[in-house]
Amino acid sequence: LLDAKAELNGADADGKTALMVAAGSGDAARLKALSDAKAELNGATKDGRTALMVAADADGGLERLSALLDAKADPNVADANGVNALMRAVFNKGSGSLEKTTALLTANANVLAETGSGSTAISLAAQNCAVRQLLLEAASAAAAAVGRRTVHIDAGIDGGEGWPALMTAAFASDAGEMQALLPVSYTHLRAHETEADL
Repeated sequence: LLDAKAELNGADADGKTALMVAAGSGDAARLKALSDAKAELNGATKDGRTALMVAADADGGLERLSALLDAKADPNVADANGVNALMRAVFNKGSGSLEKTTALLTANANVLAETGSGSTAISLAAQNCAVRQLLLEAASAAAAAVGRRTVHIDAGIDGGEGWPALMTAAFASDAGEMQALLPVSYTHLRAHETEADL
């Protein structure tokens, strides 16, 4: 089909393209063929989901995500709720979450980005100490790079709508994660650590 000049960016009723389908269940070679043929890397569905987000969401999918990043897909595009690929990767409890997070951070994904309800990648990495520690280190570096002394995390309690990061770690009796979180200065008093955005 590629040789026959098929419409690369043709989409279904929801806006899903061939690249997005391949990102979810194809292989890295198929994604490379589509990107080499100039498929739109950052095209989005009606709700704003990109191929990179699909790969980040998929169980496994590290090679597909890496292929899209190698082709220069933008890791900081967000969907209609403000959720980006990094947030989807850290929230995914399937295999490859840590490796996907590392790949996205290496590609300059914005670890300080927030959803429309104020959640961050750090707060969405619930009960995953290794991923959250990686994010905290990246967030501290990003904050220092722009002269900020604090890392903003949704840590407030404003009506009980969400579980703050430290409370999640305490509830899980995760001493390692609590130790990682305690040195961070909580100044961003918006809770909403929920799954509603995803």
